[in-house]
Amino acid sequence: MKRILELLILIAVIASIGALTGCSPHKEEASGPPPRPEPPPAHDVLREQVEHERQLRASAEARTEEASADADFWRATAALLSVGLCAAFIGGTAIGSKGKKHARP
Repeated sequence: MKRILELLILIAVIASIGALTGCSPHKEEASGPPPRPEPPPAHDVLREQVEHERQLRASAEARTEEASADADFWRATAALLSVGLCAAFIGGTAIGSKGKKHARP
């Protein structure tokens, strides 16, 4: 009888150790956090950042050049229109004064 109690205590101790350590016949893989991937070397990260910033700078310069070209176009258009309007005003004034001289009273 004493031998059976010792055997039961031994089985209970082994079962409790197995339960506490997580050894289960149903688990096939070890539980724990998944392994973290190694971060890339710092120079690779910096190289990627420099390339990204270069692309951003190139696109910003392209937008600036485009905006400058648009502004130059509208400045030239406004200058041509103002010269044309001045010429039309002077021409209209000249025609009006000639017509006033030749009008019948």
